[in-house]
Amino acid sequence: MISLFLSAVLFKIKDIFDSANGLHNKVLLLFFCVGLLSLGIALFLLLFSLKIRVYEGVTDLDEFVAKNDQTTQNDEEFFQDRVADYIVAIRRNEAQNDQRAGQLALTGYFILAGLLFTITFIIYFFILKM
Repeated sequence: MISLFLSAVLFKIKDIFDSANGLHNKVLLLFFCVGLLSLGIALFLLLFSLKIRVYEGVTDLDEFVAKNDQTTQNDEEFFQDRVADYIVAIRRNEAQNDQRAGQLALTGYFILAGLLFTITFIIYFFILKM
């Protein structure tokens, strides 16, 4: 939605600036520019948070093969090792998940700011046009 809105605004940006400049109000243009900037930052943060991350693997395959070449594990040892591997991987991957969640929360704030500034621009524009 953000990219669709920004694309639509970019196609009509000259008309928007001409109409706003006709009212001789710099605050109106400031609201418009800050709204677009906020939505642009939100789009960038959203795309950045969606990039593929390098996560800790569940088990080291070379170590697993070497351990099972020497002796075979019984089921209980195998399951205990896998549970331990998952716990370690979860703890190491937790920081990356928290970082992504923080980026998405920041994206939400920029979307909210962009919407508020854009709505304020539209309302203020129509009030001045009357």
